[in-house]
Amino acid sequence: MIINNQTNYNTFEIRKYFNIVADIVGVEKKGYVVYVAKVKTSRQRILGQGWFHQKRILIYLQKEKQDIPMLMGIIEHELLHNLGNTHDVMLHSHWIDYKKWESYAGVLVEEIKEKKPVDNRQLRYEKVLMKLTHYSAKLKRIENLIKKYESKKKYYDKVLIKN
Repeated sequence: MIINNQTNYNTFEIRKYFNIVADIVGVEKKGYVVYVAKVKTSRQRILGQGWFHQKRILIYLQKEKQDIPMLMGIIEHELLHNLGNTHDVMLHSHWIDYKKWESYAGVLVEEIKEKKPVDNRQLRYEKVLMKLTHYSAKLKRIENLIKKYESKKKYYDKVLIKN
């Protein structure tokens, strides 16, 4: 299973909850791709997308914190879509049942990752040095090619003058 996490939530935690739900639903986890992203606006709730008979789901999480029973309910719902269930089938039996997951009560909190300050001048200087070595090597190669073809020109000048 691959989790493509584009949020600041802990990937290990998301994987743990996905595995719990997948075991209960009875889904083979091998080959699954789970995409995790943030919702577009702060007013939106958690969203999910599951495709029929495919092993991939997309989950949009709220910013800052996420209710775990709701997350697990959405994962279950989308996994059932992957198994081929439509909303008509799930309406009575497996519509999103958050009460089923209340034993995992808690909140998944987004980890704030602090960025280290970057010295842009130093980065630019390193790029300049790299480009300088690259183009000086190119120049040396071109100069060698010019020498090679000048010597060939001299050779053909001598051969053509004799004829």
